[in-house]
Amino acid sequence: MSDFDLQKNLRYLLSTKYDPNREQEAIEILQKCPNLAKEMWLGPDNNGDPFVYGSTALHYAANDGKITLMRQLIEFGADVNAHQAKWYATPMAWAANNAHIGAIRLLLAAGGNINGANIVHAAAFGGSSCGSDETKDYLGTLKFLYDNGADMNSRIFRDKLTPLSLAIESGNKKAQEFLRSIGAVE
Repeated sequence: MSDFDLQKNLRYLLSTKYDPNREQEAIEILQKCPNLAKEMWLGPDNNGDPFVYGSTALHYAANDGKITLMRQLIEFGADVNAHQAKWYATPMAWAANNAHIGAIRLLLAAGGNINGANIVHAAAFGGSSCGSDETKDYLGTLKFLYDNGADMNSRIFRDKLTPLSLAIESGNKKAQEFLRSIGAVE
């Protein structure tokens, strides 16, 4: 299969993003072309439209908390530590950005690096809601990361911001309280 065909099929697979009702469809696409598990989106990328440059199907599955699809992607060789995505580099960071603890747990079990780029920072920031979306457990995600050995003073984010600094910047009060309670630094 040519690189063009792989990207065309990857576009089809990635187009199932954000819709929980399309997980089975994504699995069927992947089963027809297992190599898609190892492919990254090479563009176009206009602020993440249609997809984020360097992202993989595992990024989007983790972002959406699609555990069955994630298992299939990992079985077909997806890199659980892929870090080329332009935004929140790793699949685990995308899961943390949406408070999907089950996805983080699966990535850890498959060899994911809990201290990879932007993971703790994504949870501390609290996604696009800055931690105020009551349907997502950002605080629980942050605590889960902490309990599993994540560096709560990591400075591998933009301008060397720590998770606490980023929680302050975003206004995520619950993350600020928790990080201060464990002695995290600004």
